Amino acid sequence: MTVEGIATAEAGRNAAANRAKDDFEKTGHYTAFGDRPADHKPEDGGALPVPPVYKSQGGNGQVSVDEMALKHFGRAIEQLLPTLKEALKDIQSIDIKAGNFQHGHKIRAVAVGADGEGGLKKEYVTTLTRMGTSFEKLVSGINDLATKYRTTEELNSKGAGDLAQLMQAFGRGMPGGGGAPAGGA
Repeated sequence: MTVEGIATAEAGRNAAANRAKDDFEKTGHYTAFGDRPADHKPEDGGALPVPPVYKSQGGNGQVSVDEMALKHFGRAIEQLLPTLKEALKDIQSIDIKAGNFQHGHKIRAVAVGADGEGGLKKEYVTTLTRMGTSFEKLVSGINDLATKYRTTEELNSKGAGDLAQLMQAFGRGMPGGGGAPAGGA
């Protein structure tokens, strides 16, 4: 990316952050990141897709999770999958054509290995594939929980353990993930 491109991207992020701040001051919640046009794509220089924020109907100020919130969360995670799959395709298409000199051979060996499928390329492909599988399992698990526990009370009393196990399994699929949420047990 060029210096001009970096500056343009930074200006866009700053403008979005200012819109979000203004929205929060006017309405008490953030909306600016959820109103992107449908044709907004990361490959156009934009950021990852940011789904709209789930807004429940009323509430008494206590945190609770219900079927609709779980389904919304599942759809939000699902929106990240195409971007992840695109990144995987981009990494798989890397083909280093280093020159026939000592440092050129070293660059190729580190980046893609002797056969063009090893080195850092293989590590990234493995990591992105593992992440994609974890995201897909998380979406499936979230949808299963939403179907299994139809009320907030059921989810809070019976489903908390299931949700914790699901999140731990998801964490194990992330780079450096040991299964526990950040800051959690």
